[in-house]
Amino acid sequence: MKNTLMRLAALAVPVLALIGLAGPALADANLNCSAYAGIAVQQQEQNQSLGCGFQGGGWSTDFQAHYQWCASAGVTMANLVTEDEGRKQALNECIARPQLAQEACIEYAQNAVIAAGTAAEGQCGLQGGAWSTDFASHFNWCLTASDANRASETAARANQIQGCYAARAVIRELECNAYAQSAVIQNGELAGTGCNLTGGRWSNDAQAHFNWCMSVDAAATQAEADARNAALGTSCRVTRCWTETHAVLGIPPWEVSRHCKTE
Repeated sequence: MKNTLMRLAALAVPVLALIGLAGPALADANLNCSAYAGIAVQQQEQNQSLGCGFQGGGWSTDFQAHYQWCASAGVTMANLVTEDEGRKQALNECIARPQLAQEACIEYAQNAVIAAGTAAEGQCGLQGGAWSTDFASHFNWCLTASDANRASETAARANQIQGCYAARAVIRELECNAYAQSAVIQNGELAGTGCNLTGGRWSNDAQAHFNWCMSVDAAATQAEADARNAALGTSCRVTRCWTETHAVLGIPPWEVSRHCKTE
């Protein structure tokens, strides 16, 4: 690739130098249209070899067509320089594309891995290549994708994660509402045990239980419920039956169950 770039750079010689003009432009009659046409053909060959895809009248391997345009009435040295500089700039940008693509794909792959991690952390259950945490797979896919496809894939991941977390927020509200109601039920049972347990865990304030639940994760919620379960089922049990609470799959995502001990 390095040798190719050096060869292309050598071809990108200013048209003024090859035409043999230095300083102010000569009269139109003195334009070296053969030199101009030759350079234009070389530039089109570069366009083709690099796969740049530039098209139009200025991009052609037809030497005679370039020559005739140069020799046509009204064409000046300024016109030749403008055409030549335009092609050179386009070719330079094309040569830089691989490096620019790599930089863009590094960024794309990094964001894809972050998104996949976010989805996994949120237990969204999203699967497929788009949700891989393998940087290389995202990077290699990106190198062969168009800008539009990259943007579309990135936007699709963002939308799915947003939808997942929005759904989880609703589910968490359902969980915490049910949790709060079951906590109130258990607190009511505590009153008949003779145990003097206090603190936020033992309260008739459903809203307080709900707010606390929404501020912690599911594991912390279940741990709190387990502590109440243990208190009612062992140290504070004076009756043979008591209520326990657990998170479950389904609606509502929390349930109470009665337990009785036979002695």
